[in-house]
Amino acid sequence: MKKRTWAAVAVGLVVLAVASTGFAEEVLRCGVWQPHQQFNPFFKGTGNEVLEGIWERLLDVDLATGEITGELAESFELDGDILRVKLHEGVYFHDGKELTAQIVADCIEMCRDAGLGRNMSYPVSLIEAATVTGTYTLDIEFIDTVGPRYALEVLTYLVIGDPSMAPFDSVDKANGTGPFKVESERPGAELVLVKNDNWWQGEATLDKIIFTYYASDITMMEAFRSGEEDVAWNVPFQLMAEFDADPAVELVEHPLGPIDYLILPPTGHPAFANKLVRQAFQYALDRGSIVEVGYFGYSKPKQVHYDIQSPYYVPELDHTYYYDLDKAKQLITEAGYPDGFEFDLIVRHAHLFPVAELLQEDLAKIGVTMNIQIVDKVVYKDLMTLPDAFYQAAFKGFQYFPEWTIPPQFPFRTEWWGFVGGTAPFAYTDAIQDTEAATTAEATRSSHIRRQLALLDESWIVFFATRPQVMALHDYVDGMYFDTFNWPEWHETVLNK
Repeated sequence: MKKRTWAAVAVGLVVLAVASTGFAEEVLRCGVWQPHQQFNPFFKGTGNEVLEGIWERLLDVDLATGEITGELAESFELDGDILRVKLHEGVYFHDGKELTAQIVADCIEMCRDAGLGRNMSYPVSLIEAATVTGTYTLDIEFIDTVGPRYALEVLTYLVIGDPSMAPFDSVDKANGTGPFKVESERPGAELVLVKNDNWWQGEATLDKIIFTYYASDITMMEAFRSGEEDVAWNVPFQLMAEFDADPAVELVEHPLGPIDYLILPPTGHPAFANKLVRQAFQYALDRGSIVEVGYFGYSKPKQVHYDIQSPYYVPELDHTYYYDLDKAKQLITEAGYPDGFEFDLIVRHAHLFPVAELLQEDLAKIGVTMNIQIVDKVVYKDLMTLPDAFYQAAFKGFQYFPEWTIPPQFPFRTEWWGFVGGTAPFAYTDAIQDTEAATTAEATRSSHIRRQLALLDESWIVFFATRPQVMALHDYVDGMYFDTFNWPEWHETVLNK
């Protein structure tokens, strides 16, 4: 697949040329088929990627090197358990309010409320206190039960919003410091972002971005094909080959796409409590065929939740299990299910149905009947967020980010990783504790490997493939790349029409 790199060396030169010539307004039109869910800066859910240009983070991570850098933080120093932070001066929110250390401290405190803090509630749970020491300086003290390096890595996830805008329940509450701000919204139909002329990092190349929401990915691609849209967000698998072959289209692959998996809790069927059954599933899945047929070759087989972006990824672990129907049949017979069994699988996205059918066909070969239930977003959310959320067999996706030594939202909710009874085995909890306390690179790597082995051996989760996330750009769109969190950096995009 022909792909754009994440950034281009020449972009800076193009940016200067466009900014200085006084050309007509640069408007990018982007087709999206999953509307954003809310204007909370601390929520990073499906669809909210389009809001990425509104807010910024305190820290960042260089994707190429893994080095932790500052974004809103001009400088920072780790002094024992305390992170001493100096903010950039002259940073203003879209409403003209200056960013100060007090706002950052208030932001941290607000995020302790899981209802408001959403995805940020875990990073701030590692903070004992945030003490303002000056207008632009503060000390962030980490709790003493985690290693400060680990806490620092997780803190890179922290977005800085405007606490005075809580509860972030309307478009006028989207007040950030980023390169774009909201101009207008037609809920479920259109969102318009315009350039922030007072952005502290300079000037964005685009004057406006118009996100149009479509009923499906197919209608979105029809609009892109006709030229109504400059960019199409998340090309459906079955159309990738067509656009890959079009010389007037560039496909840009997200560097950190989700990893798809089956979550098979014992409450989905009693058989899943049996480790031999779960191992039988691992051997029964023809991951190579699933990648080629279900994902049209734009994927790769997976068995662990770490990927090549992680320094702790061990390629050999992705080959622990292999396609072997005889072994799968032997294991499921030893488990006491020689004739198989029947269960229901919840699938949220209709476009994943063909992949689910391949899983269904593979499991049928060992006598297991898997009934696929496609549910809409509202029903799926109810099923997966109620108290028994983790007790539905489901087709899900996991997003890995390189700066997460432990996924921030779910480090101690061990049922997320699917351990029978919701209790992680000693091998896993011990490895987590070692990760948090590690002081050397060797100790950190060792703990991560042990965690991956524990998941492979004991978890009720079965990873099977990466899910490609690809954006289609007409060839006049240049300078598109993705940040650490897999979202577009629109401020350097150029239209060469």
